[in-house]
Amino acid sequence: MTMIRLSFAVLLLSLTYLGGQAYFRNTERTVQSSIIKGKIQDTSQEHSVSNSKLLIDDELKTFIEDLMKVYGVHGLTLGIVFHGQEEFGGFRVSTEDGDLVGEETLFSIGSCSKAYTAAALGILIDNFEGGANETPLPPNLPHMHWTTKIKDILGDDWKLPDQRASDQTNILDLLTHMTGFPKRKYQYNNLMYIVASYIVEIYSGTDFTTFVTDRILEPANMTNSVYFASEASRIGRLSHGWDMGGRRIPYVFSSQASKLTAGEGSLISNACDMVKWLRILLNEGTDPKTNNTVIPEATIQEILGAHVVTSPASLWPELSITTYGFGWAQNSYRGHNRIGHAGGVSGFTTLVTFYPDDGLGIFVSTNTGLKSPLTETIVNRISEDALGLRRINWTDRYGFPDPPAELPNTPSGPSEPAVEDLYGTYFNEGYGNLTLCHSSSVSEECRKVQGAFAPFMIDRAPEHTLFAAWPKTWVTHTLVTRVYGPFFFASLLSIHGNGYDSCTVLREESDAVIGRV
Repeated sequence: MTMIRLSFAVLLLSLTYLGGQAYFRNTERTVQSSIIKGKIQDTSQEHSVSNSKLLIDDELKTFIEDLMKVYGVHGLTLGIVFHGQEEFGGFRVSTEDGDLVGEETLFSIGSCSKAYTAAALGILIDNFEGGANETPLPPNLPHMHWTTKIKDILGDDWKLPDQRASDQTNILDLLTHMTGFPKRKYQYNNLMYIVASYIVEIYSGTDFTTFVTDRILEPANMTNSVYFASEASRIGRLSHGWDMGGRRIPYVFSSQASKLTAGEGSLISNACDMVKWLRILLNEGTDPKTNNTVIPEATIQEILGAHVVTSPASLWPELSITTYGFGWAQNSYRGHNRIGHAGGVSGFTTLVTFYPDDGLGIFVSTNTGLKSPLTETIVNRISEDALGLRRINWTDRYGFPDPPAELPNTPSGPSEPAVEDLYGTYFNEGYGNLTLCHSSSVSEECRKVQGAFAPFMIDRAPEHTLFAAWPKTWVTHTLVTRVYGPFFFASLLSIHGNGYDSCTVLREESDAVIGRV
């Protein structure tokens, strides 16, 4: 194998599973209603629900169980607060050993963590405005506000590729995904919430995770919510995670990675704690049970406000346009204002939603990845029943998640090298080494990579594709396919082709070669 210097600019990178996208997205999906009809009953009728009636009744339980079977979900946790009345539901299993999901089972909530980062920054800003700060601001910075520029806060630690963006970006831009990186428009971006957590850490004088724990989680009595899997394991109720194909996979974040990504997506929580969080949000930052203010009211108004328009048109007539605040998206569902955010990491799918004018908050999370149509369907169903709205058959509208796209079967041009000739080890200062393997490669390293991909390559065209192991945060492998000429499409993936833990499968060497699958 030769060592080749690679410019990654030739790769069109598709980050296929890097955290939860903003809630209420309007991406159109393929609907396969013929498969779902008959399995899930979803009648369209008006409902009038009193505050005393349970929302998690036998009908909803059956509805959720049927959905879980259709979507292949191992376990699901549910928490609801409606005008102060709390309800919880646990469905199916949280571990390979068959432990059942309950309201205290811990799930990774992914990008729903962003709301805590925004709240932490708001508390820090409030500290400086009230003179309660622990760490002074730089001499040239008399105040810290939402419009304070990042270059004034971080100095030489802050720089973007675009000089104008570096000079002009402020905290509001950071939290609304409007920094101009990577594009000069709204672009959902996990990296800027890592920057936000760094600001909290620098100017609070303590670790970001410690600040959030001391200033938000403990005052809210969210005593089982943690940022590290090691802490969750000590509590003893951390759910296992499965990928969308039903394979058990390891927890995505190491301790080091959890510290890095805490601001954008590594909080672990359960239904009990998340209902406490929703209760506080519905009460403008104050815990209604203790009357303790957890988040200043002015901060609540800012983080829940509509600062940018993310979707100027809606896919469904029942929805309004969608806007974004700080770690929260906002729209109207059939005339009812709602706020929420989705979260997705390898092995978990989460949705947090609340209706500030209706006293309704909903938390739902699965221990199986890439299942957002399921979580959205459940939230919509509960919302309709609680608010007395006619039920809509969202299972018919959403259908299954889109099947994986077929790899293009584009032959190379006569002047371009064959894909198999590009096999080798490439290097980049920022990304290190990357060994690309072809289906015809026979090295020991490549056979391991081929074995990992083998379960996912049925009916594909491996002769036009290169494969690589690339163990990073969020990512285990990459799949590189020729688009045309010298251009390739690279998908960054989190896969565990041989399973994980007790589900590990050791394949025979003859079965590992992708070309034979």
